[in-house]
Amino acid sequence: MAPPTTQSVSQSVSSSKLSSGWFTESSILWPGQRFSLSLDSLSKSSVLHQSSTNYQDVLIFRSSHYGTVLCLDGVIQVTERDEFSYSEAMANIPLNTCCCETSPSVGLDILIIGGGDGCVLREVLKHKNVRKVTVVEIDEDIIKLCKDHLGKLHLNSFSDPRCTIINTDAYSYLLSLTSTPHKSPPPTYDCVINDTSDPCGPSESLYSPAFFKAMYDSLKPGGVVCSQCESPWLNSGFASDMTAAMGSIYDVVEYGVIQIPSYPTGCIGVLVGGRKTVKGKVWDLKEPRRMGVEKGLRYYG
Repeated sequence: MAPPTTQSVSQSVSSSKLSSGWFTESSILWPGQRFSLSLDSLSKSSVLHQSSTNYQDVLIFRSSHYGTVLCLDGVIQVTERDEFSYSEAMANIPLNTCCCETSPSVGLDILIIGGGDGCVLREVLKHKNVRKVTVVEIDEDIIKLCKDHLGKLHLNSFSDPRCTIINTDAYSYLLSLTSTPHKSPPPTYDCVINDTSDPCGPSESLYSPAFFKAMYDSLKPGGVVCSQCESPWLNSGFASDMTAAMGSIYDVVEYGVIQIPSYPTGCIGVLVGGRKTVKGKVWDLKEPRRMGVEKGLRYYG
């Protein structure tokens, strides 16, 4: 099954505007409302970068109150002020679940889908029992730009020796692992974090039932998948459909909410699914777990 075309289609549903010292985003994905950030008037040039890659439009600018901001196809992805809430939750919810019965001497293998800004990667690498992190990001230009402009956020995480970057389509990558015969066993993961943009354009295929199945098949016993899943206030139908799709495949599924002011309605949904352990145990995903990395965290704890 081939993924949808990677040509950016989100331009038809999202738009942004830089005008009179303000950035404004709007989209039919959140009808009847817009969100604006004022530019940093103290800087000689508030716009740090603006271009189009092979997959999406990129805008990086300095705001007056939210610090440096990354936008893809007119939609805010990261702000210096509040990204930590999303990044900490996306990393620690699944990691603190799947590592409960993992021997520290074995180490965890983690897959991050998307994640080109490096912020979720930063949080994953705080866990000393993480052995290897594979980042599958289709747009290599995003990683290059974030290395240049978001250094205070990713903290050079891409250079960590545990990190491997693969610039390819995650849909094709995972389906090749799970549905194609291999001479040797393909890699499997303790945790898969689906850190992608909205379900359109290059990320559209990453919200399909086929991709949810591929993520499940790539998990080790006891493994956990964590996927961003839109705002429950604006996209409740989408969230319900995705929860049902994951529920038909995974052994346990829960939907939660992360508070983050710069996202539409001030929050974003998170969908978590687990695979049974070797002994047949099903994780209680509602039970909060703390595995010792919380001291330096500001949101998760």
